[in-house]
Amino acid sequence: MGLVSHAEHGRVHMMTDTSTRDIDRIAAVAALDLLDTAPENRFDRLTRLASRLFATPIAAINLIGSNRQWSKSIVGLDDVEIPREFSFCNIAVLDGAPLVVPDLRHDPRFADNPWVVGNPGIKFYAGHPVRSPDGFAVGTICVMDLVSRDFGPSEMELLDDLAALVETELARADVHEARVANHQLEQRFATVFAKSNEALILVDPHGSVIHTNDGFSRLLGYAPGTINQDTYVDFIHPDDYQISRKILGAAGNESFDGIESVEVRAKAADGSWRWIEACIHDLTGDPSVGAVLISARDITEHLEFASIQRESNARLNAALGTAQNTFLEFDAEGKVISSYDDLLRLFGAPDLHIETVADLRDILVDAKGMPFADDYRPIANAVFHGKHLTDELVGLNLPSDTTPQGELSVRTSRLNGNRRWLSLSTASLTVNDDKHTILSIQDVTRARALERELAQNHRRYELIFEHATDILAVIDPHGHVIFSSPAAERVLGHAVDDRRPGGLLSYVHPDDRNIITDVFMKVLHNKWDAEERVVVRIATADGDWAYLESTATNLLYEPSIKGILMSARDVTSRELLTQALAHQAMRDPLTGIFNRRAFGEGLERSLARASRSGDKVALLWLDLDNFKGVNDNHGHAAGDKVLVEVARRLTSIVRAGDIVGRFGGDEFAIVLEPISDVGDARTMAERVLSTVSEPIDVDGIELSCAPSIGLAISDGGNDADQLMARADAAMYKAKREGGQRIAVS
Repeated sequence: MGLVSHAEHGRVHMMTDTSTRDIDRIAAVAALDLLDTAPENRFDRLTRLASRLFATPIAAINLIGSNRQWSKSIVGLDDVEIPREFSFCNIAVLDGAPLVVPDLRHDPRFADNPWVVGNPGIKFYAGHPVRSPDGFAVGTICVMDLVSRDFGPSEMELLDDLAALVETELARADVHEARVANHQLEQRFATVFAKSNEALILVDPHGSVIHTNDGFSRLLGYAPGTINQDTYVDFIHPDDYQISRKILGAAGNESFDGIESVEVRAKAADGSWRWIEACIHDLTGDPSVGAVLISARDITEHLEFASIQRESNARLNAALGTAQNTFLEFDAEGKVISSYDDLLRLFGAPDLHIETVADLRDILVDAKGMPFADDYRPIANAVFHGKHLTDELVGLNLPSDTTPQGELSVRTSRLNGNRRWLSLSTASLTVNDDKHTILSIQDVTRARALERELAQNHRRYELIFEHATDILAVIDPHGHVIFSSPAAERVLGHAVDDRRPGGLLSYVHPDDRNIITDVFMKVLHNKWDAEERVVVRIATADGDWAYLESTATNLLYEPSIKGILMSARDVTSRELLTQALAHQAMRDPLTGIFNRRAFGEGLERSLARASRSGDKVALLWLDLDNFKGVNDNHGHAAGDKVLVEVARRLTSIVRAGDIVGRFGGDEFAIVLEPISDVGDARTMAERVLSTVSEPIDVDGIELSCAPSIGLAISDGGNDADQLMARADAAMYKAKREGGQRIAVS
């Protein structure tokens, strides 16, 4: 890395190196945020010390930018800025080594320099590079004299010590800025994390808790800020430790697909164990997070209800399967001819004898618990001849044209006072021309109790379904919504059904429709609980988009479902938090457009696509010609507003596939992809020049910062660094030719 020189009208001009290394170095200068700042005593005292130590009238701490030398501190001269091509320090910076010139008049590099041949007539120069915390030579500390002189090893050692002191101050400024920026980032992250309604916990891959939010405390019944367990496993039931630890240990491995779900028991504030569904998101590879994010929800009641329902169904089936009937045979007069089972087992009375229908009078009662009328004939007529039993008698209404059957409430008042439910049915037969009736009596008291319990459980399930925070929907094999839970209206502001034009997919963000279709088809063609999990955006009633983490399960074979069960939970807060972290890593904090890193990666992808397709890529490099004047005359706040407006104008005129970025200071760049020839790129460059050159209104003052633009077009052999160097060189050419113009490399 060095200088290129050529003679023009008997004068030597110094041209700056525009290699990738110098571009990175210029970015390091801008990152110090010292250019055009007010004097500071911590630097001024070092230049005063240098002037006294070396007995020179002039001493300075200079920073070398893209096209100028600017003095952060200077003694003996009034000028704090000169063009870079006239800078003595430029050579020391580019060579990265001390530069000593005993007599500038006899050195061909500097003999025609305006500071040598004109005022102040500098004859002697000694400068030592100073480096930024990331190792780039950003400037020098130097001493100059108006007479020629020697400079020995001991003096060079002193200058080296002074350079080290300057670097210490540069590092101190850098650390301070980094701490301020990091503190702001942490404050934003902490606010979003803490205010999220979702239960969130950050854990490292070893299980150590980094942070929990108030939502996690509320989930387990703790007061906010009172959770003091050191590790994630302190919350986990010992029997669930291994499965939880296995999934945490997989985070960061290539086999981990990013999201895992596990059901574990977690300790609540009251000491009980709650069943928690924990969705584990591997963010260990993201340098801005570097941890595992766990979002959790309480599923205790859901699992308890499922267990109760399974048990109730089993008990009901067992009761019905083992039930036995008592049979009584009556003749036409209502006398008992025979009994086919032990009445004692049914009624629990050893002295009970039923000889006629009348003997049932004190046993069978109506639905209100009142005994039947003394006259037993209505009962006999209804039971044995298929006539109606009125509500006043038994609380039943049996059809007259069918065999009477139904349930009666029974009270064994003469026996033990208990009340039972009996199921009665009759059948007629003829014996020797006599009509007989078979009365079947079955004790269904326990079955009725189990049915009531099941109904209560069913109602409990309905309430859970109605008030659950997760959205549940069943989709038939053709993609039609069979039903959806009320949670849809609470989360989205509207129900999810087929009444909306376009059907189910009309609710899904256009960019996510292929995702949900692919998942649906994948689950549809797999059997036996095939399950897929995705995150998609769903339209809300207010026109916004909610991020739903959705699980699709194949339950076509389940008779009570016969469809695809979709379960979705609102993870908008988590997704926006993740996007915010990613956005901060790739965006310029002032203008919101791509930063240097993101722009470089985008340029590399564009060049790779162009290499495969045979297209070309154009790169525009912009530098605002009068931006320093805006800062000097109107302040940095006005300068920031100018930069924001320039970024807005650039993004408003480029095409959808083009890339706009800021490289610090007043430098911007645009990738145009694809282009057919230089004429297309030139047309866009002229549009950029015209648009940016328009005056900018800042607080009622019109400011003008027309750009100098360098244009370079890929030739198939350029990598990203080479193309940026060519565009940068073209931009400097445009600036030397007077600015507010376009130069093509």
